[in-house]
Amino acid sequence: MNHTLFYLSVVCTLFACACQKEVCIKGIVLDSKTNKALSGVRIDMSYEFEQTGSLLSFPAAVYTTPSGEFYYSATEKNSREIGIIEIQKDGYSKAYKADYIDEDCKDVTVKLTPLDGLLNLRITNETGAHDTIYAGVFNKCEYRGIAFNSTRTFSIALPKGGTYTKTISACVGDSSAVVWKFTKYTPWAGIDSVWVATADTVFKEIDY
Repeated sequence: MNHTLFYLSVVCTLFACACQKEVCIKGIVLDSKTNKALSGVRIDMSYEFEQTGSLLSFPAAVYTTPSGEFYYSATEKNSREIGIIEIQKDGYSKAYKADYIDEDCKDVTVKLTPLDGLLNLRITNETGAHDTIYAGVFNKCEYRGIAFNSTRTFSIALPKGGTYTKTISACVGDSSAVVWKFTKYTPWAGIDSVWVATADTVFKEIDY
């Protein structure tokens, strides 16, 4: 009987090991224009795992190596699936991936677009009709596929005749959207698309 129990124990252990799936993700991050590897890129992830009968999610983050590579394994948490939420590096547009991965060691290649252009925004209160304007600029290369209302806006209080300037990094060879309104919770009063053709500064003026 003892031999039988021991045999069954070994079989169950081997079966459990064979069935345990390594849920992990690995890959490389490249410059979209030069195809050079990018080091120090932060990759934010989220993975689901079972704990005491409940399905929980947990955040994780890794950075790429000098060769642009990254790796993360979530087997220690009895993971079900893992996904990349955001990829970011200073001087580059962010990348977003909402898809989750439930297969063994998914291998991905991500290309980040450099913010190699400049957009200079100049806002002037000419009439004095409004003392505050809400404005926002987002690069389409960065927010492509993301809801328009996710634009990060900033409020500017200007007296009549006052001027505000702000220089924002943009992607050469793509357009940036400039938006503004006069009340925080109302729809946009103006929306303009500004094409950034070269690395030289592109100017956009708003007079109200």
